[in-house]
Amino acid sequence: MSSSLRPFQIILIGIFLALAVGGVILFMMYRGFGGTANPYGNSVEIWGTLDDRAFSEVIRAIGDTENDYKVVSYIQKDPRTFHAALADAIAEGRGPDAIVLSSDFLITERAKIYPISYKTLPLRDIKDAYVDGVEIFALKDGLYGLPFAVDPLLMYWNRSLFASAGLAAPPSTWESLVAQAVPALVRVKQSPIFAVDKAALAFGEYANVQNASEIMYMLILQAGSNLITENAIGYEANVNRSVGQTTRPPAQAALDFYTQFANPARPVYTWNRSLTGDRNAFLAGDLAMYFGFGSEFPGLRAGNANLDFDAAPIPQGADGVLKRGYGTFYALALLKSSDNLAGTYAAISRLNGVEEQKMISEELALAPVSRQALAGGNANPYLQTAYTLALIARGFLNPEPSASEDIIKTMIEDVTSGRMSASESAQDAADRFNLLLLR
Repeated sequence: MSSSLRPFQIILIGIFLALAVGGVILFMMYRGFGGTANPYGNSVEIWGTLDDRAFSEVIRAIGDTENDYKVVSYIQKDPRTFHAALADAIAEGRGPDAIVLSSDFLITERAKIYPISYKTLPLRDIKDAYVDGVEIFALKDGLYGLPFAVDPLLMYWNRSLFASAGLAAPPSTWESLVAQAVPALVRVKQSPIFAVDKAALAFGEYANVQNASEIMYMLILQAGSNLITENAIGYEANVNRSVGQTTRPPAQAALDFYTQFANPARPVYTWNRSLTGDRNAFLAGDLAMYFGFGSEFPGLRAGNANLDFDAAPIPQGADGVLKRGYGTFYALALLKSSDNLAGTYAAISRLNGVEEQKMISEELALAPVSRQALAGGNANPYLQTAYTLALIARGFLNPEPSASEDIIKTMIEDVTSGRMSASESAQDAADRFNLLLLR
């Protein structure tokens, strides 16, 4: 018998080889009989500026129980260069699949983000699942990210200074703050004149108030404005226009209230531009109330372990029916440039579960935005205060954060320097926000 292979045998062997190769490919694509392809794709890369420990730990925990999830990774980037680095990476085809998007930069990054259709995630479901403030991401063409956390503005207060002044609790209204808390807490030296020894709160200036812009946004929101919103053709600035019936334009009312605390001629004078920064003054025990974000708590505690302080909700107007606070919201946003949209959406949806939200938020000293997560509360009293404020926190469609801060700075300093009245400066700021939207 000849040892050479006949043509039909060669063909048959070729068929078996093809089937074997196909089997290997199928084995690589599927896990066992009846298995499915990895729902997250080959790789999901998420960029953000928040601490990578919180995300990495949760991603690792999911991966320990769900092997497919090990293709997901989070990379922390420098906030100072994040937006430029993201633009460069996308242009060069090496960008991430998703980003952690701050509500402050929603307009800035909107063109890069793939909106989630309301057919995929109905607006009704969004309203039911999340606190009201997350609707800042719900624009006319879809949801610009899955919201997972908010960093609300809190009022930190020095318990020792309050006790020494005979005050049992922090003020819950602006009226009680003005009439009772400030007069009891402030200490002004006789010489040199107008020198503040102990300050009640750091309102009135810009340069030495760490969160001056955010405090002003909060006051304007409380005064009845919704700042900047989306309309049929773009964005609309309503900084000095109220959505309800108020006696004064919102920005004017907020500015007049804020700057009175730096005016030596006003009875609530307690702050001036010669003083050290408000955060440092609070840590030194020289400032009774500090308005800072919830995420600042670990740093404040580390800054002075002996400081006896607590956190309280932001005061409201005594006659206000609706409570309002301010916060920075965070969402996991899909990028249009990703070549794995379906897998990335599946990955960020998994990362945005109720328990995952709580784990990430607690590690970052933030509050989750899931109504279910908030309903469970938090044993940490500082985080519980953040949980409470998450329900009333609002952000706004900020056209350009650094430019907006410059507008707020000018608005405040025009009044404190005497260049303009509160009415003139507030209207000038409103006009400049309108111009900013036209860029």
